[in-house]
Amino acid sequence: METTVLIVGAGPAGLAMSVCLSNILVSNIMLEKEDCHASLWKRRSYNRLHLHLAKEFCELPYMPHLPETPTFMPKETFIDYMDKYVRDHHLKSLLGKLEKNNILRQQVKQALDVPLHWRMRRIENRNFINIYQRDDSHNKAFLDLAISDYNLVQSVYQRELKELSRCRKGLTKVTSFITTIDDVYDIYGTLDELQLFTEAIERWDVNAVKDLPYYMKLSFLALYNTVNEMAYDTLKDNGEIIIPHLAKAWGDLCKAFLQEAKWAHNKSTPSFEEYIENGWRSVSGTVILILAFIPYSITINS
Repeated sequence: METTVLIVGAGPAGLAMSVCLSNILVSNIMLEKEDCHASLWKRRSYNRLHLHLAKEFCELPYMPHLPETPTFMPKETFIDYMDKYVRDHHLKSLLGKLEKNNILRQQVKQALDVPLHWRMRRIENRNFINIYQRDDSHNKAFLDLAISDYNLVQSVYQRELKELSRCRKGLTKVTSFITTIDDVYDIYGTLDELQLFTEAIERWDVNAVKDLPYYMKLSFLALYNTVNEMAYDTLKDNGEIIIPHLAKAWGDLCKAFLQEAKWAHNKSTPSFEEYIENGWRSVSGTVILILAFIPYSITINS
């Protein structure tokens, strides 16, 4: 029974592989999705590889280069060549020449439906397991190893999904509060109110907001309760008290917001150094990173 090698992708590596196999009389088929050749090379491969191979190594099956084609083709020439190949050799016609239950037919159909560079590696592994186990010549040890590997990685992903889901919800709350409080400093509050609001957050004291407007009380209490809830969950799960770190991070952020509000109110322009010194805090990266890294730091300390 003759073996046919399936080469997915008509980049320089795929073309060179086809030539090498042909030289040793190994049958091979090169596949690529219709209309994918030129667009793929325009977007990615050509600009990265610059087609350093001579034209004899970049020749697609059944379509030799014209005699006047230079040995090292310009980008536009090669793209035209690949476009013409797609027009003249409709690769989907190969499906009609293969038996319906043929394993190669399944691989051909999959390669045409979803190009290799569009696929997710783990899902591709799952699809190949289905195809490979129907091959009478398959190696049982390889197949069992592939199935075990897929199941192991899947179980890891399922465990991680719970943690990532909780982290995503926490980060969503934090970014929402950052946006809301930033608007309080930029639009709504007077300087005196903002000064009291900042002091309340630095002290992390509910009683400190009693003289503030209703919307500031609401904003503070929403932030206070949410951050305390996060700290409670961390204490319950890991036995670590993180409230001082979170309160300080929010206090530093609000002080940076207050400084920007003072510049805007006084219509003063800070120097570059002053702006950068305040800006690295006001971009809120510190608050987000502290929330993101606290679970990992607890694990490391443990």
